[in-house]
Amino acid sequence: MKSAGASNKNQDPAKTNDNPAKTANRAAKPNISLVRDAHDLESLPFFDLGLIPEMCERVATIGYTTPTPIQREAIPLILEGHDVIGIAQTGTGKTAAFMLPLIDSLLCSSRLSGHPSRTSDHGSGNHSGKHKERPRVLVLEPTRELAMQVLEASTSFTQGMKSSDGRLLRTVVVYGGVSQRTQERDIVKGCDILVATPGRLNDLLGQRVISLGSVEFLVLDEADRMLDMGFLPQIKRITTHVPPDRQTLMFSATLSHDIEELARRLTHDPALIEVGGRRKPAEGVTQKIFSVMRLKKPELLLKLLKEFPDAGAARTLVFTRTKHDADRVAHVLAHAQVPVTKLHSDLTQSERTRALQDFKNGKFDTLVATDVASRGLDIEDITHVVNYEPPMSPDDYVHRVGRTARAEKTGIAITLVSPEEEPLMRDIEKRIGTEIERTQVEGYAPPPPIEMSNAERRRLKGWSRR
Repeated sequence: MKSAGASNKNQDPAKTNDNPAKTANRAAKPNISLVRDAHDLESLPFFDLGLIPEMCERVATIGYTTPTPIQREAIPLILEGHDVIGIAQTGTGKTAAFMLPLIDSLLCSSRLSGHPSRTSDHGSGNHSGKHKERPRVLVLEPTRELAMQVLEASTSFTQGMKSSDGRLLRTVVVYGGVSQRTQERDIVKGCDILVATPGRLNDLLGQRVISLGSVEFLVLDEADRMLDMGFLPQIKRITTHVPPDRQTLMFSATLSHDIEELARRLTHDPALIEVGGRRKPAEGVTQKIFSVMRLKKPELLLKLLKEFPDAGAARTLVFTRTKHDADRVAHVLAHAQVPVTKLHSDLTQSERTRALQDFKNGKFDTLVATDVASRGLDIEDITHVVNYEPPMSPDDYVHRVGRTARAEKTGIAITLVSPEEEPLMRDIEKRIGTEIERTQVEGYAPPPPIEMSNAERRRLKGWSRR
């Protein structure tokens, strides 16, 4: 596995794994957009990373001004054809880090219709020409919300963009929890980019509704969750339908060494990019722990929400461990006249979409959610994250608190910790390498431990054995 600096720009071209057709097509169309002089081109954001002028102009129109570290490291490697494993903190632009170079490649390369692996229905059976255009990019996401978010980003990046044969680039999303019929119609119309959750995609493959025989680029977003034991069998089934000579990309905020070994099996000589430390929240996050009695947590949460600086402008994401707790906490807050909505997997897709949209639009300034919202969701200007209880894993803690202080902003992450949860919190602190400030609020803090002499402890221990 190569490090982030393993770019092949200065190596023998014969040793690179660039696609010759892609390289030739990139060289053949340097003026794909409006003719500019060299100074104008150099002033475009992302131009020095190797993106074509048309792509750079689109990025500038959207409002991107400076590449983030993960984008600066990943984009050139992806354009060169390398498999990539990218690890970066949340809010650092991982979606653009893989979508921009892949769209750039679609714009530059002609459809490889003569390539055997592109014309055969690899592992999918014969579809009798049913599909107008089969996807060349497949992006797998662990949740419906993330899939929709990537769809929005892809649609924004490709607006007005045409492939080399004159078609507008098209993105389609498929996920469970909604009617499959509409998604089938979208697939039959054809697409260049397919964003999918593994469950629904496996259903469609099993019913032979879709072929992945033309996929050139496979992306596993939130790779640690995607390759968790719950997703691995589905991922394996999907990869049997994708040509083996694909380019594979994996991105996540955290990636354990065990999961990294699994990732190696699905990639070929990948470049490993690490931006920032593993399992560490972003630098802009101020972390705090409030020691509290378990039964006092609802009251303390209400007190904190009312006392946040500029409480009227604060946007707070409250995480709970279970769906039941999310319902209960949301009910308590609503009863106290706090504008609140909730998000968890028992809600219908329309309810989840509405909750997210209402929170994004400011209709509600507090969202209570389970970990379904902790990974990758791009919600701007969240000022506070509150962990109603510590999550079970340090990785989940990093993802949760990463919902604030995005895009180099600042934010506050608070965890409510009862005495019985202290061992769990100490494990999190150990894994992220940070001792977090502890605060107690009078009337809510647990009583101090009872001081006993050694003789008293021995006497109590002897009594308990009777």
